[in-house]
Parts: sequence; structure tokens; C-alpha cells
Amino acid sequence: MKNMERSSNEKKILIISHLAINKTNNVGKTLAQLFEKFDSSSLSQLFFNPILPDIDKCKYWYKITDEQVMHSFLGKRAGEEYFYCNIQAETKSLLYRKSIGKTTLKFLMRDVMWSLSRIDWKALYSWIDKVCPELIFLAPGYSVFAYDIALKISKYKNIPIVCFFMDDYYNENKAKLNPLEILRRKWLRKVIKKTVNHSAGVIAVSKEMAADYQKCFHVNVDVLYTPYMYEEISCIDEKVDLQRLEFVYAGSLGLNRWKILYELGKLLQQNNYNALLTIYASADYEKEIQKLLQISSIKYGGFLTEAQLKEKVYCANVVVHIESFDKDKLKRTRYSISTKIPECLASNKIFLAVGPEEQASINYLKENEAALVCTSSHEMERYVQMICEKKVDYKVYRKNAWKLLSENHNPNVIYNYLKELFKRLT
Repeated sequence: MKNMERSSNEKKILIISHLAINKTNNVGKTLAQLFEKFDSSSLSQLFFNPILPDIDKCKYWYKITDEQVMHSFLGKRAGEEYFYCNIQAETKSLLYRKSIGKTTLKFLMRDVMWSLSRIDWKALYSWIDKVCPELIFLAPGYSVFAYDIALKISKYKNIPIVCFFMDDYYNENKAKLNPLEILRRKWLRKVIKKTVNHSAGVIAVSKEMAADYQKCFHVNVDVLYTPYMYEEISCIDEKVDLQRLEFVYAGSLGLNRWKILYELGKLLQQNNYNALLTIYASADYEKEIQKLLQISSIKYGGFLTEAQLKEKVYCANVVVHIESFDKDKLKRTRYSISTKIPECLASNKIFLAVGPEEQASINYLKENEAALVCTSSHEMERYVQMICEKKVDYKVYRKNAWKLLSENHNPNVIYNYLKELFKRLT
């Protein structure tokens, strides 16, 4: 079969990640935004999650899932080419649901299972030969097998790897380490270091992560922020409509973020502010949602599509971003820049961010004065009072937010950077 012909001078890129390019989760959305301006004929993706892509962004797709890996022990080899269709399917096997639990044993069992599985390498290599990539863009995670597969393909085609780290998978520390955790982390750190040493380029999502990884691996690490497809809008009326002051939070309730939202709701309720906190989140957090709804100033709006959410944000007064204060949770997210940050910057609303200063997203907003940043309960109380009593002059913050958005999250700038990087490395 002849290799596909490109309609541009872009290099042919194989994206390897756990999650397929999509609009429903942070990893999928980040990849979609990074490659938004690339021609689909230059892109292919190998993914390891049963959640299927909902964006027709790649010409070729290949999937290997936990369920396929499990069935491989019964004789059928794991892996198959996937052909994109417009049917938005989301299949989560029992095995996948169990494996994603953030416990050491589940992660370890999953990696062992993949290492012993019978992947259909003949079929995968045949697909690789058809696609004929010139470079691998690896967006890895906490699982060992993704790194191993990327390394094998890189050596098979003799093509470079670019590692794109969205979270700190290498230096994440936990307060208490059990023998299984020590074993698994040693295994993971070894394969990450091996992959980085083999890679032609390394990219991090924050300057904090880049600085740390440069020390760890003795390589140059670039910083790349998530692009955001925004349209320039004229400055809106600076006045806040106190007839219906609405705070809007859209995102995960995990990592105990719901506790901060609960505290925010209590502030609004106890001070009798004419204000409401509306939360848009997945129904997966049923217990957390029920606790939040005990506060009369909190409303649950369900889960919305990207288009629906933009409409809700447009009608709101304040957008809210939350990062967990829990020390154990902070060790996982300290270097991460949330995908919600550019969305909030582009809202042109009062932007209230709450979280520890040492977290990269919070520090990013604070040092650029792009939001009202609260690093303590006392600060949150003060800023909420200022907002509700119409005592906050947000003109400077709004100007800085737009400047930060246009400089660091400009899709054209990021496209040109990646295009030139791929060209140079190949």
C-alpha cells in the first residue's frame, strides 16, 4: 500500500498517548489543541484507552486496550487499526475502570499484565510501515508500557521521539511509600529516564517542571503552554450586575477541589451575598455533588459540552479555578498548568483562582497578575467580599489576562514552534 500523500510540507507525526484526541478529557483536549492547525494527512495516533476519538483529526489510528491485552492471554493478540466514524462511542471495560484507580497495586498489576501480553507486533509494524511516520510525539502517563512501546517503534523505524510531559510522572513523591510503591516507582523512573535519554526533544507544560527536569536528566527542556482557539473580543462593560451575581466553576471535583468550592459556597451563604456558585462537572462525583448541594448558594448544572459551557460562562460574572491544598495531592499537580487556565483567561470575566502558591497554575497567574489569586482562606474571603460589594477594579487583571493569552497560548505561535521543531529534529 502506498504511503499517504501530504497536502503540506509538515512532517509526518505519530502521536502516542493513553487517550485518543477528543473533546471530553484534558489529555485529549490538549492534544487536539496542540495539533489543531496541523493537516490531518500528516498525523496518525496510537492510543491505549477504550474511549474513542470524537475529532476526525488523524488520517490513521491504531488502538491497543486493556481488554485486548487481557484477551491476549486467551490466544488473541492485542491491537487493531481503528477507523474513525462519526458515532460518538465511549466504551469503558470493567478492566479499564478498575485499572484507572489511583492505587499502586492496580497500576503495578496493569503494567505487569501489559509486559506479559501478546501484542500483535506484526500487525502494528505493518500499520507503522503504512503510515511511515518521521517522528514520534509521545504524551506519556503513569504506565510503563507506553514508554516501552514508543521506544520499540522508534528503534524499528529509526525515528526520533519528542516527549511531552503534562504532569510530573518522574518526581512525584508520596508521604508514605510501601514496598509495592517503591518497586513500581523504581520501574517507572527507570523507563522514563531511558526514554528521555533516547529522545531528541523534551517539552514540559510549566517552567517549574522544565527547570526540574533539566536538572534530573541533564537535557534541554522547552516549555509549551496549551494553545487556545480564541477570537479577539472588545472590552466589555467593567460593571458587575448585582441583580444576579453568578460565580461559575467548570471542571473536575477530584483531588478534593470540591472542599474549596464548599468553602466558597459557605462564604456566599453566610454573608448573605446576592450571589450563586454554579458548578458544571461530571456526575461521576455523585457523593461530592450531594455534599456541595447542602449549601443553598451552590447549584449543580451538570456536565456541559464545550459550546454549552462557553454560553454559560458568557452569562456569568465570575469564573473560578480551583487547585487542591492537600499536600499529598499537590505532589501530583505541582508542576501542571491546568487546561482550564487559557479558557478562563479568554472569558473576559472576573477570574478568581484559589490554590497553593507553589502550584504551577496558581503561581503562573499570580506572577503575571492575570487573576485574583487566593492562596489562603483569608484571601478568598477578602476577594469574594470585594467582588460581591463591587469594590474590585479588574481592568488591569483583564488586560494582563489577555496579554498572557495572546503571548503564551497563541495557536499560531505554538503551531510554528512545533512545525519548526519537528522539521529540525527530522
